Amino acid sequence: MGTTSEPVTVVAWLAEAAVDLARWTTGIGVVLALVPLTIWTAAVLSFAVAVLSLVLVARTQSPALSK
Repeated sequence: MGTTSEPVTVVAWLAEAAVDLARWTTGIGVVLALVPLTIWTAAVLSFAVAVLSLVLVARTQSPALSK
């Protein structure tokens, strides 16, 4: 096992990272292509409503704490 300062090790690590990135990008592209736009829209809107409701609940003070 060599040190990480060797150029060959750095190049090999960068090549492996590029392959992983390409694999993830391809997978995301496939999922985006297979799932219809209406499902994505419903999922994004549901997520937004859930996050906003959590924010509103977190901002509301409990009556027991304000006494």
